[in-house]
Amino acid sequence: MINTSYVFWMADSVLVCAAVHYCLAAGLKRRGLLSAVTCVFSTALGIVLARLAYCLIQINYVVYDGFWETVWSGEISYTSYYGGMAGAILGAWLGAVATGNRPMQALNAWAPAGALMAAQARFAEYFLDRLGAGRYLEAPAVKFFPLAIGNEYDEWYLAVFMLAGFAYLAIFIVSLVRFKKARFMRTLFYLCLVQVILESLRNQSLIWSEFVRAEQLLCMVAAEAVLVVVGVRLRRRGEPPVRAFLPAAAGLLCAGVFVAVEFVLGNKLFASSAAEDLDFYDEAGGGDTLKRLLAYGVMALGLALLGVLECRLMRRARDKDLFA
Repeated sequence: MINTSYVFWMADSVLVCAAVHYCLAAGLKRRGLLSAVTCVFSTALGIVLARLAYCLIQINYVVYDGFWETVWSGEISYTSYYGGMAGAILGAWLGAVATGNRPMQALNAWAPAGALMAAQARFAEYFLDRLGAGRYLEAPAVKFFPLAIGNEYDEWYLAVFMLAGFAYLAIFIVSLVRFKKARFMRTLFYLCLVQVILESLRNQSLIWSEFVRAEQLLCMVAAEAVLVVVGVRLRRRGEPPVRAFLPAAAGLLCAGVFVAVEFVLGNKLFASSAAEDLDFYDEAGGGDTLKRLLAYGVMALGLALLGVLECRLMRRARDKDLFA
């Protein structure tokens, strides 16, 4: 059954983000039409690709349940968040083409609005029970919203969707205020980067090939792609290969570290999505909690390193006027 509260929240968020996009599109051709067309295309393609990406990732379940039954189901969990994001980006690109704007210029203008929509979509998971929640929490001190979300049995779970929403809001502000060049690429990079650790915290993830958290993998691939693309452009401008591709090489190294971290966490290399299978209960005592803290600390350090390297890479790109 379709959750009407979720639908209304998302509909309101789409309109708010369209208004933000209109304000950001000053200087572009026919910005009113651009904002409207982008809103329609991004919404429609976001919905379609969210469902189709889910079908692709969970093909084994879809074959069992029936393709058309899954496609037309009103079950919100039958969606891929980052499939929806890909659809929204494609919609923004098509909106630029349809209104005679340069696609990358239009995407740069749209990027903060897209980040705001990403945050609103995460906040909307509040209405989806524990779809965006994390592990079961025992300590009374952490049983409060927005850090945790409870149910009718007074059971509390980590509110990962709220953490993601606040992280995306911060990226929206930084994108709006700080990213002057390559705004779209940089916004996409950081949206994907923070989700690597946030996806690890979730109980319910889309699992591909029995053990891979698909959206975590896709986020790491997208972030790595940004580093590679910028590195290639810098190399063409005469940047030494080591300097041009060091961030991308570090990204591959960190990806390996993240896989090791997931193994340490007991996820069987991104395996099951059930809290019990992930040993997310604290029956093992403080040692288990310490293990998780250390593992996530290593992951956070790796992500912070990639963030620093990305900033330095983009600084060199600006010095060479790569994104004029």
